[in-house]
Amino acid sequence: IADLGAELGVLLSFSGAPEPAAAGVEQNFSLNDTPPEALPPDEETPLAELPALAIEVETTGLSVRDDRIVAIGAVRTFGDRIYPAASLEELVNPGIMIPPRATASHGISDDMVEGARTFMQVFETMQPLAHATVLVGHGIAFEMAMLKREAGLAGLRWDPPPALCTMMLVAALEPDRKEFGLETVAQDFGVEPGGRGVKSKAVLAAELFSRLIPLLAKQDVGTLGDALEFAGRPKHLIEKQKAAGWG
Repeated sequence: IADLGAELGVLLSFSGAPEPAAAGVEQNFSLNDTPPEALPPDEETPLAELPALAIEVETTGLSVRDDRIVAIGAVRTFGDRIYPAASLEELVNPGIMIPPRATASHGISDDMVEGARTFMQVFETMQPLAHATVLVGHGIAFEMAMLKREAGLAGLRWDPPPALCTMMLVAALEPDRKEFGLETVAQDFGVEPGGRGVKSKAVLAAELFSRLIPLLAKQDVGTLGDALEFAGRPKHLIEKQKAAGWG
């Protein structure tokens, strides 16, 4: 231990034999996997074979009438398997200023989106990922409402795909639950958050959904049609979303 003087701290030095390095490079080939080809899902599609796109958006605010998207994150899944190679994470230039309260929430500032692509350009990139899938998200009604708004502003055709909400599925499984934040719910189901970014949130929603599939099966919820009906049970939450314009 060497004293470096007042206000400079101390220097600690340790010696020891380094561990021998393993030869070669370890690779995780699953990161290059792509989801299997699948037919467009219908109500009879088993959840264990459901082609889905978990999606998350960040916005300038929570008004689906006035606010704009500033980032989109998405990742493909098939049943309970997640495919990191089939994913999207992009900032979006909203064409308006991002309020400081929104930046404080998601960390995205005006400077960060100044050179970003428009929603129309990002939407074109997202289309192949979303083809023949169900959209999955935590509070997915908000994402659906914002995507509809942005598509309308961009003059794009918007044919809403089926959508499953992990929040509503959890609320139906646990009627007495009061806390529905994504990170809190995910941790309660054994999934640790992986980061603050928009793609990390999409992956977290995908991992949560994968944990829900076997739990739903125990409630005889085994198909997309079953899950859509089951997710419609928490009427109090659905009414709140409709009041906010998300329905």
